[in-house]
Amino acid sequence: TVQATSAAAEVIRPGDVLLRFGGVPIANDGTVHLRQRERIYFNYLITLQPTGASGHVTLLRNGSQCEHNVDLHPNEMLVPVHTYDRLPSYYIFAGLVFVPLSQPYLHEYGDDWTNTSPRRLYDKAMHKMMKRPAEQIVVLTQVLSDDVNAGYQLFQNLQVVRVNGDEVLNLAHF
Repeated sequence: TVQATSAAAEVIRPGDVLLRFGGVPIANDGTVHLRQRERIYFNYLITLQPTGASGHVTLLRNGSQCEHNVDLHPNEMLVPVHTYDRLPSYYIFAGLVFVPLSQPYLHEYGDDWTNTSPRRLYDKAMHKMMKRPAEQIVVLTQVLSDDVNAGYQLFQNLQVVRVNGDEVLNLAHF
C-alpha cells in the first residue's frame, strides 16, 4: 500500500507490481536478498537511502514494464509519534475539549498504553495512514462540567468525524 500523500503515490498506481528497486529484484512476497539464505522486506532498501534521494523503480503496469524515479522523503504520520517540537494544540467549545490524536496522548494511559488506551484510537494511531496533506484525527477528550453541556460529561475519547455535516480534516479546520 502506498500512502496517498507520499511522492511514490504520484508514480505508483493501484494494480502496479513493483519488480525492482535500485536495480535489486523484488520477489513475489515483497522480499529482497540480504545475505546468504536470508531475505528481508524491500523497505530495507529504501531505508538505506538518504532523505531527499531519488530511488529508481521498475514496475509492471498493464502487462508491460516501466521505469520511474521516486523522490524519497519520510511520510508524514497521521498520528505523530513525538510532539516535543510543537506547542500543544487544543480547542475548547462550550466546555468540550478537542485535541489532535498523538501517541503522547495515548501514552497518558500508562506504561501499558497499548492495552489500556481506547482501542479505537490505538488502532487508528498504529494502522491508519494519512490520505490528505495536513490530515489529523480530532478527538473529544473530555467535557468540562457546566450547565451549557449538561448530559455530555460521559463523552470522552471519541473521534470527531463531522461537524454540521462537514468532514473534519484537522483541528485548524474544525
